[in-house]
Amino acid sequence: MRLLTAVLVCITVFGSKARAQEAAPENLPAVVYVTPVTPPAIWEQIYHEVEQCLGHTGDFAGIRWFVTSTAWRGPNGRADGLWMARADGRRDIVVARGDTAVVRHEIVHDLLWHRGPHDERAATSSEVHPVPPFGRCAKEYE
Repeated sequence: MRLLTAVLVCITVFGSKARAQEAAPENLPAVVYVTPVTPPAIWEQIYHEVEQCLGHTGDFAGIRWFVTSTAWRGPNGRADGLWMARADGRRDIVVARGDTAVVRHEIVHDLLWHRGPHDERAATSSEVHPVPPFGRCAKEYE
């Protein structure tokens, strides 16, 4: 009976994770399980604060938000967040543990992308985090 219960729990847990994973951004490692979320009001407030800091407006409503319970290993080491533009023009942001410092950092990527080709490299490259704006408009985190 214990074995049957354990199997049913695994099916339930992993089945629900697989459904959540179906909506995940494409370039996350398969082992990163994300949950789509409606962003809390504080994330929109942070978006507008970063808009003011950068002196540029974006489109908060055009973002799909996801959270995950833990950081993951990205191409450059530990990753706590991800920003990605989709082919349909919408963007995805994934945030580990709902960390608002990570939210702020990923919003800078989003707003740089909105500024156009001059800042697109900074928005899309994981190796490029120019200071400013990252050092001025996004808190550092490790």
